[in-house]
Amino acid sequence: MDNPLAAVGTSRCLFGENRQIKQICEIVRKVARSTGPVLIRGESGTGKEILAQAIHLQGPRAGKPFIAVNAAAIPRELFESELFGHQKGSFTGADRDRTGRFDEADGGTLFLDEIGDMAPEHQVKLLRVLQTGEVQPVGAARSHRVETRVVAATNQDLETLVEEGRFREDLYFRINLFPLTIPPLRDRREDILPLARHFAAGFARQQGWEGEVRLAPEVETLLTAYSWPGNIRELENCLHFAVTMMDGGTVGLGDLPDHVRLCQAPFAVKGGGPSAGSGGSLPREAGEVRSLAEVERAYVLAAYAALERNKTQTAKRLGISLRSLQMKLKEWGES
Repeated sequence: MDNPLAAVGTSRCLFGENRQIKQICEIVRKVARSTGPVLIRGESGTGKEILAQAIHLQGPRAGKPFIAVNAAAIPRELFESELFGHQKGSFTGADRDRTGRFDEADGGTLFLDEIGDMAPEHQVKLLRVLQTGEVQPVGAARSHRVETRVVAATNQDLETLVEEGRFREDLYFRINLFPLTIPPLRDRREDILPLARHFAAGFARQQGWEGEVRLAPEVETLLTAYSWPGNIRELENCLHFAVTMMDGGTVGLGDLPDHVRLCQAPFAVKGGGPSAGSGGSLPREAGEVRSLAEVERAYVLAAYAALERNKTQTAKRLGISLRSLQMKLKEWGES
C-alpha cells in the first residue's frame, strides 16, 4: 500500500483505505517538515507511537534519535532526573551523572506518551522547556540548549482536563500546534481485514510458514463484526495467537482467542464480563441481525454492569475516554 506509515514496521503499522487514515498520511508528510510540537490523540492500541515514528522518519530528523517515554510511568520524585538528567551528588543515590531524555533525543524526537497523566508540577517544567528550548539537569548551576522535537500523545480528553484544572491550559496550547487524531479500529472497519491479512502474513513468515496464509470466510466475518476495544494492538495479538495455533495454511474459528471467537470482551473482574447473549454473539439467523448501534449499546452497558458501574474503569477497559462514556450513558439514560 502506498502509505508512509506502512514503512515504519512489518508487525505494527497504520495503513488502510479509511478516509481519515489517508488524510492523516497526507498531514504526516507536511508536519514532518516542521520542528513544532505535535499532539496525537487516540484510544489505547490505535498506534500513536507508530504515528510518532512516522513523523520522525519522514522528516529531516530521521537519522537522529527517536526516544519514547511514558510520562505516566515516571515516579514523581524521578521526573526531572528522567527527562532532564542530573549531576552526581545532586540527591541521595545520585552516584554519577545521568543524561536526561531530552538530551538523548537532542537533534531528534522525544515522544511523550500519556501526557494527560502528567502531574501539575511536571507540566510546569515541561512547559518551560518548550518555551525556552533549554533544560537544566538536577543539581546543575545553569541550563543548556537542546534541539529536540516533542511529539506528545494522549488517550484522554485534554479539553475536559483543562476545564477541570487538571491540565495546564498554556501547556495544552503549546503542544497542540499540530493536532492529529487516530480513529479507533471499530470506526475504520474497511481496514480490519487488510490489517489482519498483513499481520497473519508477517507472523507466518516469522514462524517459517511457506506459501500464503488465508483467513477462513467465517473468520473474516467475525473479525469484521468484533468491536476491537484494544484496537490495532488487540488485532495484532489476535492474529499472532491464531497463526501460532493453526495447523494448516488457513486460520479457522478454532484458532482465534476465546474472547474474540465468542465475541466477548476480555474482562477479568469479579462476576465475569458480558456474556455472548449480552449483545456480543454473532447472528445465526436473519431475525437475529441487529444494528451496530444496538450491539454497541448492549456491549457497553454489559461492561458497565460487569465493572460495578465504575465509569473510570469501564472507560479504561473499553479503551475510550471517560467523557465519551459519560455521553453515551447520558444518551441511553444510564447516567
